[in-house]
Amino acid sequence: MGKLVDELLAYLSKASKEQLVKDWEELKEFNEVGPEVTSFIEQSLETIQICDSVPEIAISNKFGNPEFTLDFFYLAA
Repeated sequence: MGKLVDELLAYLSKASKEQLVKDWEELKEFNEVGPEVTSFIEQSLETIQICDSVPEIAISNKFGNPEFTLDFFYLAA
């Protein structure tokens, strides 16, 4: 991710204002496709936080009457 940011900063510092406007106009059509950048970043951060949290899981195969249960039972704590 750092490389992408570095390349973007280098592009923004070296490109002329005219080049930036030209490039922006060429990319304008993509503003109507997909989520806005801010929404994408917020959703990505939420996903990362969810993936980083490890849920507590317990698996048990001890039951009183096996005729009415599955072999294993998944318990999410």
